[in-house]
This record gives sequence, C-alpha cells and structure tokens, in this order.
Amino acid sequence: MSIAGEFHAEFGSAPAVRGRVSFAGAPARRVWFLIDTGAARTTLNPSDAEDAFPGYADLDWARDHRLTSARGVGGICRMITRTGTIRFFDDHVGPIHWDGPLELIEPTADSRALPSLLGRDVLDNFRLTVSKRESLISLEVQLPEPGV
Repeated sequence: MSIAGEFHAEFGSAPAVRGRVSFAGAPARRVWFLIDTGAARTTLNPSDAEDAFPGYADLDWARDHRLTSARGVGGICRMITRTGTIRFFDDHVGPIHWDGPLELIEPTADSRALPSLLGRDVLDNFRLTVSKRESLISLEVQLPEPGV
C-alpha cells in the first residue's frame, strides 16, 4: 500500500504529500507537507498550525517547557511540541494514521514563509520513492505477512 505525493508548485516543484492533521478535540485540517529527509522532526508552519491546533494563538513562547529550537535552511526556528495525528490516504486500503509529536513553529515574519515539513520521524515508517523523471512520489508501507 502506498501514499501518492506530487511535485508541488508551491514548493518550487519539490516533493510533497498531503495529509490531514488533527489534535485532540479538534477537527482534522488538510496540510501539504514538503518531504524533507534532512529534517529530524515533522513541523507545522504557523499558518497550518493556526488552522489545525486549537489555542495556537495562546501558546506561551517564552515559558512553555516543551519549547525547542532547530536550525535549517530557513534559519533558526523556535517550536513547541504537541501530540497529534496525521492521516494519509491510500487508494487501495483507505486511511493510514501516524500518531506522535508534531512541532508547531513560532509565528514570526520569517517563519510564515516556511513550508510544513514531513520529517524522518514520520518518513522512517515508509519506503520513500521519488522520481522526477517518472513523475512519481510514493510513501509505501509494508503490510505484515499473513500468519505472522
């Protein structure tokens, strides 16, 4: 079973995949994730975080004990970790869920331009295939062997 992605124009034709992100007690929101094998963690940019996480505007960026930071191409970002669910859809078997920590990026003038990233914490659960020549982006999950 596999999840299809696309070379997304908004990300300069970089590989991306769409998922639905939800947090406890909130409806799921559609998010396009840039596939980033260099990112250790999956992050939500401020726009996507505002849509998906209730209370995002009220987060205490100065005192929250779950505050971390990361350096990447976009510079240094401060993030707060919250547990959420990403639901991907496979044409053959239906939804595939991933539950775990998601990093919510602090809203700043610079961070608003960053994409949400699908990092190795999620990608390590799949076999990733990217072929620009074949217009193919696929996240594949191995099904357990029958009787195992």
